Amino acid sequence: MANNRLITVGLHTNNLHYLLHNQSAVITADKYNEFKQDYRESQKLMVHYLGKEAAFFAYPYGSETPRVQRYLDNRNVTTFSLNIGLINEQTDITHSLPRTMIDKRTWHNVVVPWVK
Repeated sequence: MANNRLITVGLHTNNLHYLLHNQSAVITADKYNEFKQDYRESQKLMVHYLGKEAAFFAYPYGSETPRVQRYLDNRNVTTFSLNIGLINEQTDITHSLPRTMIDKRTWHNVVVPWVK
């Protein structure tokens, strides 16, 4: 699967996919060092199981901070939020990219108009 050019494998987190005080643990200020360790562990597992590091990271719950974004930017990682939208030639790729969760509303309001 990792060698198929039609499939892209990315990271989400290793153990930080939970909420603290109703916000993603990834953006909790006192979890920054834990995030960095979690990210390194995620990449280590990617290399172990798939033979290469991931170039993509989807923020849990779509939340990010400038500090975490800079950390990932410095590692040439493309990030994804949960902002609804499609990626096109006008998309600012210096920030996290939209990642649309598909449900009835987004299917009709985002996907169908894009396909047409």
